[in-house]
Amino acid sequence: MAGRALPGSICINMSPFFPVPFFPFDQPMKTISARKGRKIWGTSNAWNLEPGPDMSEPVTECEVLLEIEGDDKNGYHLVISPEGFFTADYWYASRKEAMDSAAELFGVSESEWS
Repeated sequence: MAGRALPGSICINMSPFFPVPFFPFDQPMKTISARKGRKIWGTSNAWNLEPGPDMSEPVTECEVLLEIEGDDKNGYHLVISPEGFFTADYWYASRKEAMDSAAELFGVSESEWS
């Protein structure tokens, strides 16, 4: 998978050596979204899409809001927001890669995006 972050991880880039890409705020990013039910393992601030090795983590079935936002110049983020849990995201070079990842992780078909 081409993603750069694990589900449930929070990525904050504060380093002056690795600046955050510039997004022109005068041009709105294109966003598409979908919703899916999914089992989430862990707690609200430390979750995963699969059970841990000891299988002792709590599991919750919840609705997950998926959003793909970005553009061809700066790339696309697949934003994963399970209800009651912190949001996580993956970065992809293309919208198709982000959509393919959502299909693999959540079973979202192309027709389910709006």
